[in-house]
Amino acid sequence: MDFSPEEKSQQETLASSVAESLLFKLPPELRDMVYRYALVRDRDIIITKIRGIPEPALLSVNKLVRSETYEIFYRENHFNCVVRKDNPATLALMHRKLSGTSQFSSARLQDLVEVTVNRKGMRCWKNLETWFHLCRQGVCLGLAGTPDDSIEISLMVGIFNVTLCDPRITPNALDVLLESMRATFVKLHKDWDRD
Repeated sequence: MDFSPEEKSQQETLASSVAESLLFKLPPELRDMVYRYALVRDRDIIITKIRGIPEPALLSVNKLVRSETYEIFYRENHFNCVVRKDNPATLALMHRKLSGTSQFSSARLQDLVEVTVNRKGMRCWKNLETWFHLCRQGVCLGLAGTPDDSIEISLMVGIFNVTLCDPRITPNALDVLLESMRATFVKLHKDWDRD
């Protein structure tokens, strides 16, 4: 691959600055300790569809720093994805960001990421159907339950568990299951009757 004179100059400047940096003279274990002070938070990192994932600037310094900090940031923090109107876009973004790294199995993703369903405003049945299908395809995070969940959320968690655990659930079978459950959702809240 041939680089332009400008690209060669940028690479040489980067290599020179890395070689001169005191940070890179430290052993990797000490650099990781420095990175942890800068990257690991003591509270959840909130992720929304609008804001996306608020990555620290340290992950954008250069490729070398990103390669050393990416997994620390994503593996050692806890994230809270806020789902509004049952739109799975934020969850799909988080899944895509984390599943690109071999360290993050699906089970591990559920440990790192909490999903909060924001119930202010209308529910959206089409978004919920999309969420179940994306989760079934393995391209989106599902929903885990807690003892404090409403009946509505508990019902959603149950369907997520069935669709993820039973390999016999085809996309058509999932559609049939969801359509049969929709009346129950409508009884819990009238907004589920809208498309």
